[in-house]
Amino acid sequence: MVQSFNLSGIFGVLKVLKNPQLIVPHMVVNDIRNINFEILKNKGIQVLAFDKDNTLAAPYSDKLHEDFENAWKECKRQFGNENIIIISNSIGTDDDPEYRGAQKVENSLGVSVLRHKYKKPNGGTELISHFASLPPAQIAVIGDRLLTDVLFGNMNGMFTIFIKQIITEKGDNKVAAMIRRFEYRILDYLKDRGVKPPPHPFTLNSIK
Repeated sequence: MVQSFNLSGIFGVLKVLKNPQLIVPHMVVNDIRNINFEILKNKGIQVLAFDKDNTLAAPYSDKLHEDFENAWKECKRQFGNENIIIISNSIGTDDDPEYRGAQKVENSLGVSVLRHKYKKPNGGTELISHFASLPPAQIAVIGDRLLTDVLFGNMNGMFTIFIKQIITEKGDNKVAAMIRRFEYRILDYLKDRGVKPPPHPFTLNSIK
């Protein structure tokens, strides 16, 4: 599957220029093995919304990365399959003919893939509508991109977890890989200047 150009990402950059804290995550981890899912649940997070590529799986793969099997089991044990969803800028979008890619991932990972029209960082209302009974603050967005995943979550009042150690650049979108390296430098720059993430009702400072 080839991911089409993400125009909404360009508009996202303009929002960040006005408010840089929108790309500062509430939590930074190497990968999902470093997330304490029990603490997240106890602090009030009810839903986990994962990016797929380089967060759960290698780019454009429908298989969970083998090193994450135990963490994924613990994630499901704490939250239940019905409270975990994948929101990707490839599968589940118009780039995914008849949502065949989404169906493969659902069969492989055992959780739903959100069908959505707008790519991250836009489309927050689509995820919020899917879990209409919950306030956005009870949703955590987990992904490897600042200008899509983290910006998406912060713009919509969600808790954001940034994955800083990707699985592989092999097979990745070359433009995305280039932008990701730029994002790392921007995050370091903002942190050095004391820029904090947007306020969030859950105090998770004990989680590093």
